[in-house]
Amino acid sequence: FSNNLKNGNYIFIKEREINLKDILKIVKFIKKNKFSFHQIDISKKKSRPKAITPKGFRDNFHSYLKKRDEVLEVVKRIYELYGFERLETPAVETVDALGKFLPDINRPNEGVFAWQDENESWLALRYDLTAPLARAFSQHRNTLHVPYKRYSFGPVWRNEKPGPDRFKEFYQFDADIVGTSNVIADAEMCFIVFDVLNELGFSIGDYSTRSEEHTSELQSRQ
Repeated sequence: FSNNLKNGNYIFIKEREINLKDILKIVKFIKKNKFSFHQIDISKKKSRPKAITPKGFRDNFHSYLKKRDEVLEVVKRIYELYGFERLETPAVETVDALGKFLPDINRPNEGVFAWQDENESWLALRYDLTAPLARAFSQHRNTLHVPYKRYSFGPVWRNEKPGPDRFKEFYQFDADIVGTSNVIADAEMCFIVFDVLNELGFSIGDYSTRSEEHTSELQSRQ
């Protein structure tokens, strides 16, 4: 008993399990040794945490996931017909790898979910799939065939104010051709998108594809 008090531990006393004589001994010991005595009410039940997703996040259930998987199977099949290879990168990247893409390099945790590891190096959850591609291609370029045609998909995270249909975590599909500036690569990307949308049941006049690199636009017409 005395060791517990001297070590700074709390002693919880249930009145039904101790008599008055013992209580007086305990109080006398506490006063003699100048320990503080506090009455703690542990009868109040703690409120249970509210079952709610954080703002900007959502749960995805079977019906949605099944449809998403069906769409991805179509997309993967067509991209691979065009010679694209799948690339999977970590959800976490160094801030150095994301640096030039960040909203503010002096505040690396602005706009992204970032933290410092045990070596005080900044890490961050990927906020898109392009920055990881740039890092992976630079790291493994000696073993990759150029032009490198790759597709990726998976969750990404952005620490921004959420809004209608705008979440902090969302799924993204990305495809790129790296290592060529030929306009034929842009045209190929447009035709792939047309094939994907057509396979998914969209009408030929429902969509257009814009190529930002060469400021040209290919639009489907009947």
